[in-house]
Amino acid sequence: MQIDEKKKIVEDLREIFSKSKVLIVTDYKGLNVITINE
Repeated sequence: MQIDEKKKIVEDLREIFSKSKVLIVTDYKGLNVITINE
């Protein structure tokens, strides 16, 4: 991926996040599909 493409992605994400009121980040470490679906 070229640096210009990376810069465009960062700009797009910055715009999306600036318009958001909430950001939820999760980490599913150690969980598998069966456990999550229970």
